[in-house]
Amino acid sequence: MKGAEQWCTEPMRLQHWKHYTRERFEISPMDPEIDVFLPFGWITQHPPQGAWTSEEVRFNSAGCKRRCTKYETNDFSITWDNSVATDPAAKTI
Repeated sequence: MKGAEQWCTEPMRLQHWKHYTRERFEISPMDPEIDVFLPFGWITQHPPQGAWTSEEVRFNSAGCKRRCTKYETNDFSITWDNSVATDPAAKTI
């Protein structure tokens, strides 16, 4: 698609009820009626229950219940690198 693959968002939290993921989205021209397009790879990692047979979509797989929590999307690690912290040329730490 023309205009795609040029820009991405910073990681953003995507939430549906109690299902959370942190995703980076490609910015692309789309139909005004569409907010987000979830690629097939995402759907295979987060299989929706009820998506094709009901208006109520849930993410109840064992993997989603274990990995896709609010806590997991907040979790990140920081590693202290003293060589950067003491570098006079470093502008932002």
